[in-house]
Order: sequence, then C-alpha cells, then structure tokens
Amino acid sequence: MIACLINGRASMTFQDSLFFAVPAFVLLIAIEYGASLYMKKNVYPSFEDVVSSLSSGLANITFAAIGFIFVLAPYNWFVENYAIFHVPADSWIAWVVVILCKDFSAYWFHRWTHRVNSLWQLHLIHHSSEEYNLPVALRQSTNGFVNYASVALIPAALIGIPFEMVAIIGFVHLFYQYWYHTRLIGDLGWLEYIIVTPQQHSIHHSMNKEYIDTNFGAWFSIWDQMFGTFQLKIPGVEQVYGITHPVKTWNPIKIDYMLWAKMLRDTLHTKKWSDKLKIWYAPTNWRPEDVKEKFPSERVGDVYRLEKYQPKTSRALKVWSFLELNAATLLIMLYFLALPQLSVFHSYLFGGFALFNVWTYTTVMEGQKQALLPVARLVLFTCMITFANTPITHFEWLWFIDFVFVSFYAVGILSAWLFSFPEEASDEKQTESVTTS
Repeated sequence: MIACLINGRASMTFQDSLFFAVPAFVLLIAIEYGASLYMKKNVYPSFEDVVSSLSSGLANITFAAIGFIFVLAPYNWFVENYAIFHVPADSWIAWVVVILCKDFSAYWFHRWTHRVNSLWQLHLIHHSSEEYNLPVALRQSTNGFVNYASVALIPAALIGIPFEMVAIIGFVHLFYQYWYHTRLIGDLGWLEYIIVTPQQHSIHHSMNKEYIDTNFGAWFSIWDQMFGTFQLKIPGVEQVYGITHPVKTWNPIKIDYMLWAKMLRDTLHTKKWSDKLKIWYAPTNWRPEDVKEKFPSERVGDVYRLEKYQPKTSRALKVWSFLELNAATLLIMLYFLALPQLSVFHSYLFGGFALFNVWTYTTVMEGQKQALLPVARLVLFTCMITFANTPITHFEWLWFIDFVFVSFYAVGILSAWLFSFPEEASDEKQTESVTTS
C-alpha cells in the first residue's frame, strides 16, 4: 500500500506513516484524558476497554503490514482500460474531485457494512466498545482479506483520477477520522451541516433506536443529508454506545470473526436451502427462524438498563495488562523496522505471532485463569527465533531483545495464573438488559 507524492517529490509507505501517526494518536489520547479530568467528565471509565481498543489498532496495522489482501476491483486496471477522462494532477480542481470521490465512496461502503449481514463483520469491531473516546477510533478489523471498498472507487477510476492521488488522499482521509471520536466536543453549530463532527459520529456509535444506522459520512455530512441518514442530537435522548448483540470479550481478534462463525453455524443448521444463502446477503442480524430457536443469541432489550461488560479483575492484572500492551507495541514496531529484511515466510510468521500475542494477553485480561495460551505464546516465540531464525530487528545493539521477550513471556505464564480469578468468579449475567433472539 504505497502513496507517492506527485512528480516524485517524496514517497511514503503505510508503515512509514505510522511512525508519525502513532505518536500523534498517543498525544491526543493524553490530551483527551487530561481534558476529561479538567472538565470532570469520565470518558475513560474502563481501563480494559482502552487496552482492548489500542490492541485492536495494533492488530489492524500488523494485518495491513502482512499485506494478505485481495483487491476486488484493481484501481489501475480500471483507469487504464475504462477511464472516460484523464484528470490532470497539477490542478487544484483535480484534488477537489479526488476528495469528493473518496468521501462519496467512503459513505456508501460504510453504509453497506451496516446494512448487509456478511459485511457487518468487517466493521463490527469498530462499534463493539460500550464507551466512546479516542481509543475507540483505533478499533479496526483484521479480517479484510478482500478489499470490497475498492468497488466504491470505480467511479473515480472511470473519471481517470490517478492512483497516486487517490492513495495520498486515502492516508489523509483515514487519519482525519480519528479526531471526532470524542465526547468532549459538543455542538459545532453551522459546521454540523458541512463536516462530520464529534456530535454526529457519537450518534453514529449509539444503539438507541432513535440514532442507530445514521451519520455514515467520513469527512462531509452532505452525503447523509442527501440520502436521508443525517441525525443530530435529540434533546432528552441519552446516548448508549455499543452494539445490540454485545460481544462480551476484550479480545479484538475474536470479535473480528465471531459473527462469521455464528453465520456459518446457522448456514449449516438451517433447513431451507434458500435461507442458507440468504444469511450472507440479508439485512444485518437477520437469522432464519429455525436456528433462532436452536441457537438463541443475546440481544440488548432496554438500552437504558444495559450493564456494560466488565469482568472482575485484580489490580495486579490491570498493571500486567498495561505492560503487555507496551510490550506488544514494541514488538510490532520492531516488526515494521525488520520488514525490509524479512522474507515473505518470515513476514507472515512474525506478523502471525504478533496477532497471536494480542489474542493471548487480551484473553488473559478478561480475568479468568489461563494456562494454555501464555505457554503456547512462549513456545511459539522461542521456536520462531530459534528454529525459524526469524530476525526481530536489524539493529545489532538490540542483540539482547530476544532474551527480553522470552523472559517477559515466561513471567506472563505466572501472571496469567496468579493475577486472575477462577472461572466461577467471572462477571454476572446481564439478565435485566439482555433478551434472546
């Protein structure tokens, strides 16, 4: 995924951009946290939720770095073979056209992911948090093996917009959406009718019946106004964040595949052949009646009585989870630094381990005693650096880094056992706020 500035002035890869974006994200989170304390607004009530969100971001950028993605509609191929016009890159009008095309396509793909059952899994992780703060913006998926969004960019290709322009705007378009994931900024007046604002997007993350499936825009709110999905805050309607079928886990990678797993189960067990196919293209959360009865799923009834997912955990486990997050961040940064020297095999191996690492510590963070996952992590890492000879970094002065990670993962086995509670001490059922369907 490469963006080259026009006329060869500079070039930057997606991985390179993260070395600028990640510190900026961390700084903004710190500012939001400080501002929330000053304003006496508790927008960070759950430590584990923040760790889960940040871990989802780490998993997402790792998946992107691995690059195992099939582009459904190759952009350059459409430009070369079907472009009606050819937009020059040296005109400001061309950039306006690129921005409008990108934002228009983003609106429709975003709307599709909310309205089509199988596509909802691609976006579900982003809405899975029952909080709304800047870390939630980093909840992005690891299941985008097929680039469906490329279909929505076909109009831009037909106009003849160069790929380099689309790629550059893609970076800016993606990172811009980070800032409005906050509750600390209220109504922005007339700007609400031009750009997407924190108020609008917080409404988009709400599951109240008055707010659900509205405000799909990314940059401009004009598309929502044009296509009937625009919604401002309704006085007296308190926003409740999350999804109507709670995920009840801190593991972001598990969230990324749980809906597809349930849909596959329903496909295998429903009796009507037409329903086996319909499950995959029907409106979001549609299920055949026979599997509803056989495999009932929990659904939020009264959103105002929702008890948020918050398993009982020890203070020591919270501290260890914070250390795990920092260790995972370091590992993934080393992965990016090592990428130029990694073979395809080693890239997949290293990236796959980084994802398994996220799976491990976010599962342990749920507070129930774990043994298999931490042990498997230590064994896999040891095998990776010993038998597969996977280079962790190209810096010779970091010769001790392998030993540091082996030691850390060994201590992690003890931590997962000593700092967690037994199975029976898990969180209470949300009986009053949840129904079955």
